[in-house]
Formats: sequence, structure tokens, C-alpha cells
Amino acid sequence: MSKQKLTLALDPELISFGKNYAAQRRTTITEVFERYLAALRDTELPKTDDPLVAAVRTAALQREPITMDELHELREQSLLDQMLRYETGA
Repeated sequence: MSKQKLTLALDPELISFGKNYAAQRRTTITEVFERYLAALRDTELPKTDDPLVAAVRTAALQREPITMDELHELREQSLLDQMLRYETGA
């Protein structure tokens, strides 16, 4: 299978993490991304009311970028919602 080149713009800390992660596993960052994307493709998206999952899914389907700040805000909201559901037994 032929491969096509892709350019990504990522946070420098994520790039460093990705390179270290790949090196520790004696592979390439390309292979890490390829395996991750293949796993996403092969996994059915779960139905959920979790705002974090819903926002990421929506952005992915609409191909709109999500900033790290937005992800952090959504994660915080998701955790708060989970805590409220736990406390109320909902």
C-alpha cells in the first residue's frame, strides 16, 4: 500500500511526547498515528451524553479544530456533570 505525506501542526509538548512515546516502543510517530487512526476507524463511536465526547465527535465530523483550552474546559465540565450525576444518583 502506498503512503501519502501529511503535515500536522501540534503543540510542541505533544510533539515531544509523541516522539518519546514512539522511541520507547521502537517505532515511529507515523506508525503511532496510523495505528491510532486505524483503531478509531474500526471502533464504533459510543452513544453518550458526555459533553466532552459529544464536542470532540461533532468537531471531528465537521472537521473543525478544537483548541487545547476548549478541550480542558469540556473535560472540566464533563467531570462536573459526572460528579453531579453520581451525587444525585441520576
